[in-house]
Amino acid sequence: MNSRRDVITVMLRIAGCAAAAASLGLTGSAGLARAAKKRVLPEGTDLNSLIYSDPKHLDVRNLELMPLEEFGTMGDTGIEIERQRWKLEVTGNVGHKLELAYRDLLEMPAVERKVLLVCPGVFVNFFFCTFPVLRGKLRKLSSGSRPACGAPG
Repeated sequence: MNSRRDVITVMLRIAGCAAAAASLGLTGSAGLARAAKKRVLPEGTDLNSLIYSDPKHLDVRNLELMPLEEFGTMGDTGIEIERQRWKLEVTGNVGHKLELAYRDLLEMPAVERKVLLVCPGVFVNFFFCTFPVLRGKLRKLSSGSRPACGAPG
């Protein structure tokens, strides 16, 4: 028969393992804690009021998507692109260079997300977007360091 000390020791070990797993993000509680720190934006929020905000601290579930005609941009917007000739090149601190044609990107698995894009002091865009999943492909190319990639996946 186990003594009370043995039972308490086992319970403390289980609690310690659970706490370690939670702190490493191995449970749903870490995600809940992160979500709790986000400021929930109410319906009808003026996007221009977010022009100096960091999107990672905002919960945008109540926002309405913007029409494309209202998007803010920087740089030349009148560029014509030939899809048959366009390509994405990944070079620099990578183990192997990568070149993907536009067609290759369309054939990749994709994720769909609502995106709040803030260019501080200039514009705020909120839109629905489909992204090719590049992270796994870029990770295979990296030379020991994690590749910088803003695309989800």
